[in-house]
Amino acid sequence: MKLLSQNYKAGIVKLKITDRDDLWYLSHIIDPSDKLTGITTRKIKIGDGDNAKITRKTYRITIEAKTLDLQLDSDTLRVNGTNTTEHDDIPKGSFQNISITIDDEITIHKQFKQYQIDKLKEAASDKSPFLLALFDREEALIAKTTKFGYQVLTELKGSSEKKHEKHQATGNFYLDLYKTLLQYQKRSNPQKIILATPAFYKEDFLKAIPKDPNFKKLIIQATVSSVTESAINELLKDTKLKQVISQSRASQEINLMQELLSEIGKDGAYAYSKDEVQNAANQGAIKKLLITTKLITKAKEDSSYEELDKLLTLIDKSKGEIHILNSDEESGRRLDGLSGIAAILRYKLI
Repeated sequence: MKLLSQNYKAGIVKLKITDRDDLWYLSHIIDPSDKLTGITTRKIKIGDGDNAKITRKTYRITIEAKTLDLQLDSDTLRVNGTNTTEHDDIPKGSFQNISITIDDEITIHKQFKQYQIDKLKEAASDKSPFLLALFDREEALIAKTTKFGYQVLTELKGSSEKKHEKHQATGNFYLDLYKTLLQYQKRSNPQKIILATPAFYKEDFLKAIPKDPNFKKLIIQATVSSVTESAINELLKDTKLKQVISQSRASQEINLMQELLSEIGKDGAYAYSKDEVQNAANQGAIKKLLITTKLITKAKEDSSYEELDKLLTLIDKSKGEIHILNSDEESGRRLDGLSGIAAILRYKLI
């Protein structure tokens, strides 16, 4: 994401979408009743009778957002709402949509909360991902960290094809794995490549591949118990790697959940469920609020977002941190099991 201009006091931010992660961020920054300026396309009929032609015409409009539909499979965030601008072909007050995708420029008009400003800055930060390679002698799982968690890129196993992307080993498994990692290195330009294996397979791998100083200087070695997606979360919890990948979104979420569960385990300073969190917010006791994407999305869909927004505003004004956890990742799923909202408090409530 590129922040082209921003005036948070006036409530105006102009930005450009640079990757699919940005769409995820925007889906949790744009709220119902926010105004959004962007491009929409309409079919226009030109001429009459047999000579009539249908053409597409683009307009720059401003809409008041009502609903959002994030479609990551097509790299699109569709914002639906009512048109607040006047055009000959688009009546003011009519229901319209702006479909946001990579390379689009949009302007958001709203009263920004501090956590939303932080998220915009986080999305705009130029941080390369970490490439994660979990493998043994015949199976590999390759993923990368993203701004909102992690993304599995491919699986590789012997001579068979696996899901996500079609990579096929051809005999020398470690050499095939090395070539695949080189492909993703060129695509993602990772800060580091973390090799994680049970036993000593990573040492065997490094002996089997060509001497490549540029590749090997990126390597960090780690240990996991299996070559599975759940082991990615195990890897991100590794204390030896926490400092290295502390800026990774998935790692941050795991650490936040560990901190919350530690407070719960010792019956310390915590609250969960909407009622408990609301009570703690009323007393200015919230240090860190944890809330899931699933709960936010549900609130926007069932018209209860206004109540949730008031809670977030109250916490924001009392200088509490607000952290949105991705419900598609382990930490978010665990929080959803605790009602989707919880807080680490400044002190224990009696």
